Amino acid sequence: MESIIIPARNEALGLPLVLKNLRTTWNGEVIVVDNGSTDATYRVAKGGGARVLFLETPGKGRSMRFAAKQARGDILVFVDGDNTYPVDLASHLVSIIRENSCDCVFGSRFLPGAEREMSLKRQAGNYLLNRLSLWKVRHQRTDILSGFFAIRKDVFQELGLVSNGFEIEAEIFLKLEKMGKCTMEIPVPYRGRSNSQLRPWIDGLKITYTLIRGV
Repeated sequence: MESIIIPARNEALGLPLVLKNLRTTWNGEVIVVDNGSTDATYRVAKGGGARVLFLETPGKGRSMRFAAKQARGDILVFVDGDNTYPVDLASHLVSIIRENSCDCVFGSRFLPGAEREMSLKRQAGNYLLNRLSLWKVRHQRTDILSGFFAIRKDVFQELGLVSNGFEIEAEIFLKLEKMGKCTMEIPVPYRGRSNSQLRPWIDGLKITYTLIRGV
């Protein structure tokens, strides 16, 4: 069995589309973490057939770690709740792990063939952070901040993650590399959004600190 985990804070607009696509392409467990939403996120998630978990303390990293402990699947897929990633490819990520005995498969927005809607400022920021990651690891990934990936549950728990916010993806990348886990990337399209909850300066500094500090 597999579980897909969707951290969601005020995602009542994008979440219905995510859940609609999952109904026709996903056979596993669907978990939505309502992370202190003040809009209709809970009603949308419940109406879409998801298992809803509540976490009042905000933070994407907190939501991911909280849900992973309660997920029933042996493989976890994480995806944002804003309909920016193609959730119809979630089963494909899982199949790559099972067929290749791999530990984690990332959907990359920057591999050749990946169409993306992203401002030049965000593209530049991602590029610089990807380059910074080379200071800590030998194997370069094209998208260390991807919010769409599949990972074996036992491996996720083995990482001993501590990040609470958006920097969790950088921590996952570093720890997977340090532990010598098998990772892969596939190109995925990305739809931009105008009201991203990521705070460029604050979260960017936290991600930079995570990469410089290492693990």
